[in-house]
Amino acid sequence: MNQIRCTWSHLLREVTGSAMIAIRRAVVVPAAPASLLARGMAMLFALLVLPSLAVAQNTTVTLTPAGNPAPPWTWPGAPAGFPSPFLVLSGTSSSPYAITGIAQVNITMTHPYVGEAFIRLEFTPSTGPGAGVPISVEILTALGTTFTAGSVGYPSNLGGSYTFTDPPAGQNTLAIMNAGTNFVLPSGSYRAYGKYSVPTALSTSLTGVVGTGTWRLSFTTSGNNGGGAATVSAASVTFTSGGCPGAWSALGSGASVSAAMAVLPGGDVMVGDVGRYNPTTNVWTPLATRTNASVNALAVTPSGDVIVGGTFTTAGGVAANKIARYNPATGVWSALGTGMNNTVYAVVALPGGDVIAGGTFTSAGGVAVNRIARFNPTTNTWSAMGSGVVGSSSPSGSTVYAMAMLPSGEVVIAGDFFAGNGIAAGGFTRYNPTTGAWISTAGPGISGYVAALTVLPGGDVIAGGAGPVFPPGGGSYLIGRYRPTTNDWTGLGVFTSGIVGSLATLPSGDVVVGGGTLTTAGGVPVNGIGRCNPSSDTWTGLGSGVSSAATPNVYSLVALPGGDVIAAGGYSSAGGVAVPGIARYTFASPAPSISTQPLPQSTCVSGTATFVVAAAGGGPVTYQWQWQPEPTAAWTDLTNGINSYLGQAALDVTGATEATVRPRVIWGLGGNLPFRCIVTSMAGCGSVTSDAATLTVGGPECCLGDYNQDGGIDGSDVSAFFEDWEAGSAAADVNADGGIDGADVSAFFEHWEAGC
Repeated sequence: MNQIRCTWSHLLREVTGSAMIAIRRAVVVPAAPASLLARGMAMLFALLVLPSLAVAQNTTVTLTPAGNPAPPWTWPGAPAGFPSPFLVLSGTSSSPYAITGIAQVNITMTHPYVGEAFIRLEFTPSTGPGAGVPISVEILTALGTTFTAGSVGYPSNLGGSYTFTDPPAGQNTLAIMNAGTNFVLPSGSYRAYGKYSVPTALSTSLTGVVGTGTWRLSFTTSGNNGGGAATVSAASVTFTSGGCPGAWSALGSGASVSAAMAVLPGGDVMVGDVGRYNPTTNVWTPLATRTNASVNALAVTPSGDVIVGGTFTTAGGVAANKIARYNPATGVWSALGTGMNNTVYAVVALPGGDVIAGGTFTSAGGVAVNRIARFNPTTNTWSAMGSGVVGSSSPSGSTVYAMAMLPSGEVVIAGDFFAGNGIAAGGFTRYNPTTGAWISTAGPGISGYVAALTVLPGGDVIAGGAGPVFPPGGGSYLIGRYRPTTNDWTGLGVFTSGIVGSLATLPSGDVVVGGGTLTTAGGVPVNGIGRCNPSSDTWTGLGSGVSSAATPNVYSLVALPGGDVIAAGGYSSAGGVAVPGIARYTFASPAPSISTQPLPQSTCVSGTATFVVAAAGGGPVTYQWQWQPEPTAAWTDLTNGINSYLGQAALDVTGATEATVRPRVIWGLGGNLPFRCIVTSMAGCGSVTSDAATLTVGGPECCLGDYNQDGGIDGSDVSAFFEDWEAGSAAADVNADGGIDGADVSAFFEHWEAGC
């Protein structure tokens, strides 16, 4: 190494004047102002204050009657037989973010009369999805101290301050009803409970709605009040906000489809035989070859192939009657034997590789079957599943419309039929693929027919269709919940009209419901598509739903692993966004927050530091790193490439708009340089700024002779320096005079020869 040093040192001493010019390419960068005053003026003119969006975490709205009279406010007793809200309090809020929860509803009230008390909380958003549509929840019903079956009211003598929140399950006012007459209700947390309602968490119906709007508390009493009156001296609502309200968006350039969908192992979504959609990049990849008619059903096999069912007779140019196999990796289609003689509406891929198909066909692979059959890929043959399904409420005959696999491995079979393998079924039955046994689902059967199924995380089944259909034996619901462990049903939602044609289970366990002519569910406007919490039977709309000139229909739904949902069907707009029959809905989520803060770093001149930030919530986010060159300087956005300060190239940056940024220090900025990152939600629900992390430049461990920062002083440093110097890189400005010339060569070799 000493010999190399001497050689380069001798060469430098021999190089003078024009000879030096001959071996260099000088790139002159304007020198930094020497005057401190000039620096200060430059910083003043460069000052830029970047606004950040504040997110209200707790917003309290004070409620008053119309006209805002001073408290207290009288709540008169109601004339017998005329229940009515005799006191309505209201207040307005202006949070631009979605509501994430209700912290509390506080009412300071004395209540001397005898009779039932009803209190309802209502919120009407003025912006965002659902603007102008009131959402209400009963926060107190049938409050009293005794309970008599069939009675009108509960004797009560109430006083105190009542705070209604979302307490743990089971905590409610039931205990109050057995406390005797003239009981004074203590302060505490209570939830809606009483003779006329089921407990409902306050935040369930309100979460996700934009917090700008009007809050109302309405107080109602029943008759038999003894002429008394209540007094309310204060009322307020405290809610948390900061979330995204949820929104519809187009899928890239879109595709006018109404076909089935399935999530492939890599995360892409296969949409009928139209193409593949990448949810991360929002990019479509059309299928190179397609079927010659409609696709009704998709199922992904354990190997990653897709079973496709429909009305087609060819797939990718291959003869395939109503059913085919597609390989997403190769784009190759293949037939499943000789296929069927009629339409396939549903397919299930079993863990062992077999396939079950259902529809209207009576022949599968030349074998006589009744609307359902099983395919063995090893023998390439179809077989009957007992006597299949028979009977129908329709003149067109029995049909299998939907199938789903339970965690136990059993397959639920649903549609329009009266019996499965000779066992009374009423449109819904179970099949064990291991034993070949059909299993009775008990009950008198379902009126109407079942068109869609989805399985909840615990193994219960949600079924929907046309009818009314649920619960079996006289129900009037379009959706039902079936419990395989107890073999029983409950109905979900109250629909004014419509047909449920598609269902999907979200990672949270909630269910998205789509169909035709659906207008309301559980009293909530849904407009073709809505979301249900099966445990509480509470509903929310997906924005303003879907619409079209004709009756809008959602034929197919798929839930993405990240929680979004894709809906395909016959509609032209979703949430006001023009889409050709397919769109993506991103649900309400919290505003972005910093989950991992950047950490302090240190490096030498020409060295590179790495800062990392991680964000949570807010849906997709963007990143913008900033730096502060001097303590009094403004925070400035970093850009990829050379970043200058006061005319001097200072940093060479990569990842300026990514979660990880890597600034390389070009010239000797001393001291500590702060870096931070602004994370912004692409869904428009705010931004958050990380903590500042300091980059320490220089220090006793730094050695300018170790140009490539590999810990050694050798010829590789010389090569690295001259590569930058010949390229005119600002990193080769070793003496930090603003120019790339022979003085930098001399400065470099002084450090190189001195060692470290």
